[in-house]
Amino acid sequence: DRANTAPAVTLVDVKMERLNERVAAVGSGRAHQQVTLTTRIAGVISEVLFEGGMKVEAGQALVKLNSEPEAIAVETAEAQRAQAADTVDRYKQLNEGTITRVARAEADTALKVADAVLRKARDDLNRMIIKAPFTGIMGLSNLQAGDYLAVGSPIATIDDRSTLLIEFSVPEAVAPSIKTNLPVRASLSARTGEVYNGPVQAVGTRIDPVSRTLIVRAEIPNPNFTLI
Repeated sequence: DRANTAPAVTLVDVKMERLNERVAAVGSGRAHQQVTLTTRIAGVISEVLFEGGMKVEAGQALVKLNSEPEAIAVETAEAQRAQAADTVDRYKQLNEGTITRVARAEADTALKVADAVLRKARDDLNRMIIKAPFTGIMGLSNLQAGDYLAVGSPIATIDDRSTLLIEFSVPEAVAPSIKTNLPVRASLSARTGEVYNGPVQAVGTRIDPVSRTLIVRAEIPNPNFTLI
């Protein structure tokens, strides 16, 4: 009698297992920072202090422009500031009855003006030196001493390749599972067998309506600048 027959039941142990879902994609890489250096000041180059392919540190001098007029302006401003400071100090040593409050105020104002003039003169002199905005590798340049550098003229490129950014697309179906800090394994077509690891640094916010894919950006450490 089927009504009195118990159904057959098979028991199995439930196990928790980690599901590893990998997504393969082709992407393109670029330096973490990359800019073309220009100048805000026109002038004649007196020194070129870098070569193409050289690693430079942030703030390192790269190009010096002829700055004799600016150096003279700094010396003049320093002398005027010293004179103004001497007047203020001398007035402080005198009795209040000897010098009027107006004269003291005028001396204090003259010192503040001298300070401002000196700061501007030093800033103008500092602008005659083009410096590296960050640590990186310099590109090629044909500049040499004696060349005239106009405002906005390109000097050279500088790339910070200590970290590489790789952008790639993933299918819409796996987009919800892509999160920042997920591990990424990258390899170069020109270096078979070499694998470089890093995390997902950013995830796009929109699915491309045509390709139905999502842009993802990964960050690959490159401390020895072996990747270019």
